[in-house]
This record gives sequence, C-alpha cells and structure tokens, in this order.
Amino acid sequence: MEYTKTVTIASPIRDRELYLPFYLQAILEQTYPKKLTNLLFVTNNVTDNSIKILKKFKKLYDEKYSLIRIDDYSNSNIPYDGEIRCVRAKTTKVYSFLAELRNYICQNSNTDYLFSVDSDIMLLTDTLAKLILTNKKCISALVCNGHVFAEQQPHLNIDKYKFTNVLWRNTVGMYTHFRKSQLNNNEILEVDATGAVYLISKDIYKNCKYRLHAQGEDMPFCEDVQKLKEKLYCDTSIKLPHCMTTGLLEAYSRGEFKY
Repeated sequence: MEYTKTVTIASPIRDRELYLPFYLQAILEQTYPKKLTNLLFVTNNVTDNSIKILKKFKKLYDEKYSLIRIDDYSNSNIPYDGEIRCVRAKTTKVYSFLAELRNYICQNSNTDYLFSVDSDIMLLTDTLAKLILTNKKCISALVCNGHVFAEQQPHLNIDKYKFTNVLWRNTVGMYTHFRKSQLNNNEILEVDATGAVYLISKDIYKNCKYRLHAQGEDMPFCEDVQKLKEKLYCDTSIKLPHCMTTGLLEAYSRGEFKY
C-alpha cells in the first residue's frame, strides 16, 4: 500500500515521565511512513523529566520523521490534573486550559490529518494506517475510560466498568458513554461525540474549536464538526489500552492489560 497523506501525531504533555517511554515506543512502532509523519508534543507546567525524555527521543529519531517538534505552553495558574480524568470535570480552569492546548495544536499543525493521541493511550502498530485507510474525516479508535470506577484490579475487568470514548447525545443535549457491551465488534460506527484518540482531516481541525464543557473539551469540538455537516465515527475494531492510572500502566508494562 502506498500512502500519500501527511499526518501530525500530537498530544499535550504534563508530568508523564512514567508513561512516555511506552507512549513514544508505540508511536515509533507505527507502520505508517515516518517521512509522512510529524510529531508535536506540547508541554505544559512540567515538573518531572518529561521534557528530557522528549528531547532524547527527538535527538535519536529526528531524521526518521518529517518533523519532531516540542513546544512549551505553560500557565502557572492551572492546578495539577492528577491521574483521574473524571475529577477535573469539576475544575473549570483545567478544562479551559486543555481546550487552549488542543486549539494550539490545531493552529500549529498543517498536515493533511491531525492524529490526536492522549499520552496515556498506547497505540497498536497499525493504528494510524488503519484509520487512514477508512477514508473518514473524523474517526477514533476505541478506548475505555471507566477503569477508575473499579475498586480492585480494574485492568482485569472485562466489561462491568468499561465506559468507552463513544458517546451519544440525549434529548436535553447531555452526552452518555456507551459501555463496551453495547457496541458490536469490528465495525465503523457513526457517533455523536468521541475523543482521546482520533484522526481529524485538515478541513475539520482548522475550522473547529475546543472549548469549555462540563463533560470535556472534546464535546464542543464534536459539535462544531457536525455544524460543518460532517460525521464522526469510531472504528470499534481498533481497541487500545488506556492507562489512566499508574496501576494500569504497570499492568500494561507486564503485558497483563486486557481490553
């Protein structure tokens, strides 16, 4: 298969020194051509060795990629997010700043596609290539966000606590996560909203904005996509580990993480 589309893989990065070795290795192992790939890491308020790790990666692999860019976008007024995403829903400053960071990424990308991949999500080797081949303008891979609700060994729980990044909008405009058990495997599903790990075409990411929303900064972006009369999709055949806590990351590192 001859690929021609250029892609920027991007993520905000804050205090991810434990995650980055795995995250970067998963990016490095993508089968999609590196010469068609830019990497953009936007650091913010880093207090650990994340920047050092990113710079080492850039030094080692800069020549393999079209571009590796490390930008700093810090704001001293932003509180620490911690490991559990649902906590930050109560913190307006955090959601607003995440929207700023993601808009910065959109503004500073200029490739055919933007592949937004949160830094606690571990790609499979063919993830990007498979999403490109769907020929969709906005499509995510499937991850689960509900591990934090499990009290013991959430990485071994197959379904009960598995809320996915696939959402539908109800009649009053609120979004509800689909559980893993509600989704059919191996299909491309049209959705009302998604996030965490998704491929976005240039005509969309240049014309849509992330903004403050009680359920996360992705929701207004998805609403903007629909205002453009475009559709959002999730490829449920691509299931990725979402290491939302250090415990999940440890399970992933031991090869024990089960989707």
